[in-house]
Amino acid sequence: MRITSEQIDAIVDSFETLNVDENTPPLPVNVESLQKLYNARINPLLEKAQLDAEELALMQKLLLIDEYQINSADDMYFFFNIFGDTIGIFGVGKTGENFKVLRLCFTVPENRREAQTLNFVFHAFNKVFVPESDDVEFITALKENPSVTENGVVFTMTQEGNLITVTALAE
Repeated sequence: MRITSEQIDAIVDSFETLNVDENTPPLPVNVESLQKLYNARINPLLEKAQLDAEELALMQKLLLIDEYQINSADDMYFFFNIFGDTIGIFGVGKTGENFKVLRLCFTVPENRREAQTLNFVFHAFNKVFVPESDDVEFITALKENPSVTENGVVFTMTQEGNLITVTALAE
């Protein structure tokens, strides 16, 4: 199921309720390092998938952080990158600095292709912060606990309707 425009509006609005300000500790990544670390995790996955050249180009366009958008207001920025129409990474930070909050938002996969896309994106997002973690163990811990702390980052997972959000904040 697609992320609806109403859900995207709710995601954007939800950042305001976090009370992110200059006292909020930054995450260990900024826009450029997120792009570099995330893409470095996606490319090997795509190579292992043994896709033909056309499929590989399509999947790279879909899964790489490449054509992201940034909106700035005052001294804060809002980053987002949508992967297809079921997954997005959203973040806020102080202009010129690391993110204060990053969120991976996705709808419950309805078919094999959506599940595979989510697995790729979740893996790369997770590995940006916890390179040595096992994805299955990590998602299981998130499902069982209100928050999980790894490498100085606190992760929480919430679900509202068919939209699931994994939030990363510095400890």
